[in-house]
Amino acid sequence: MDNNSSAAAALVPQKVHTARTYRNATADLASNIKDPAQIASHVANGASLLAGGRPIFENGQFIGALAVGGGTPAQDDEVARAALAAL
Repeated sequence: MDNNSSAAAALVPQKVHTARTYRNATADLASNIKDPAQIASHVANGASLLAGGRPIFENGQFIGALAVGGGTPAQDDEVARAALAAL
């Protein structure tokens, strides 16, 4: 995205890593993990609980993940869902 922060480029790899590792959307993980110690543990191990990371499944089989950054968490997740729908 034009005029975006370089932080977005740094955060997207963590989002895709998290979606791939947990085979779950980062937004869903974030909404299910409320304990500060669990949050700290995940983040310390390179996971991201920022929305925008989504796993890719084909015919019920996990095949990879994608991630989006640069907008608000809601925007990132919306774009990620749209990208999945376009596959």
